[in-house]
Amino acid sequence: AGRSDNKLLTDVRIRQSIFKAIDRETIVKNFIPGANIAVRPDGIGFHDNIGYASSGKFIAYDPAGAKKLMADAGYPNGFDIELGAYIPYKEITEAIAGDLRKVGIRATVNALPLSVYVKQRGDGKLTTLVAEYPTFSQPNMINTMDLFFGGDRDYANDTAIKKIYDEGPKILDDKKRTELYRQAVDRINEQAFIYPLSEMPAVYVHSKDVEIKAGLTSITEIRPGDYFWK
Repeated sequence: AGRSDNKLLTDVRIRQSIFKAIDRETIVKNFIPGANIAVRPDGIGFHDNIGYASSGKFIAYDPAGAKKLMADAGYPNGFDIELGAYIPYKEITEAIAGDLRKVGIRATVNALPLSVYVKQRGDGKLTTLVAEYPTFSQPNMINTMDLFFGGDRDYANDTAIKKIYDEGPKILDDKKRTELYRQAVDRINEQAFIYPLSEMPAVYVHSKDVEIKAGLTSITEIRPGDYFWK
């Protein structure tokens, strides 16, 4: 929507070039605890979230494609960009910045506490933000859509998404609402508004004599009934 001072991201080719420059698999394997079981999302949610669906049009890692898009947009020599980072994800953001620099995007990292980034987001001072949200605390796409496109959190101001945002909560039929949200997820992927990096699995340290059989009683929690002696 051009809310921040850096207007480069109003060009979809620039947004897509950033996404194509990110080596998600390498970052997940090196920085996400439990990477071997972490879900690589194909949009702004997970298929266990109520109402979530995606056509799988996630923008894949393609550094050569990133360079071409930048050149097509008039930036063959790259550009400068600041990556805002919620402090717990500073190192992940630095890894993303490293990937961007490999294709000529001169990224710097500004690590922020939650209270600061929330204020800056509301004031239109963020160009980008690397953060996380527990989608299973309120596991419905209505909530996820509100997180990204409600109030002063909306940095897209996209007509199609705003229409879905308004209509979604009014639809009581689960299948119809899910199909509507699929359109929003696909639009978000296509326009490169939000990059879905990784699930953050719950990680437990335990004795080698203990085995955890996750998912027996909950898809989102580890409970006492999931622990067994080997």
